[in-house]
Amino acid sequence: KDVGLSLAATGVANIVVQARLVGPVVKRLGERGALRLGLFMGALGFAIFALASEPALYWAGIPVFALTGFIQPGVQGLMTRKVAANEQGRLQGASSSILGLTGLIGPGLFTSVFAWSVRGDRVRHFPGAAVLVAAALLLLGLVVTAFVPDEPKRA
Repeated sequence: KDVGLSLAATGVANIVVQARLVGPVVKRLGERGALRLGLFMGALGFAIFALASEPALYWAGIPVFALTGFIQPGVQGLMTRKVAANEQGRLQGASSSILGLTGLIGPGLFTSVFAWSVRGDRVRHFPGAAVLVAAALLLLGLVVTAFVPDEPKRA
């Protein structure tokens, strides 16, 4: 019951972000700002999930983590301006390929870290370690955004 309710709450939070917040946030912060906000809030949400010692803390992470909904619109907008109109299809194909690769790598990485963190011979078990790795990867993505140059001003 609790898992079902938390998944439903996650779905509702994601719908609210996508339907009501993405447009105004991108308009106000720009695509790069929305991307950075989404990466930061995703890392914070993952950290809350990983460190939650009580159900209420986990529930508090759901709306925070839902703000990762700002990542894809920010990335998409920034990428599409980097290539010519006749290269958009190629860009979308490359983007889909990268997402597919992450879909292969992520679960293996997550389960390996999780298995290591709960091994029977460990003095202290920490099942949230894998989620903290995910938070660290989002923070790494946030750092990478600092090295992507802004679009030059056009006349």
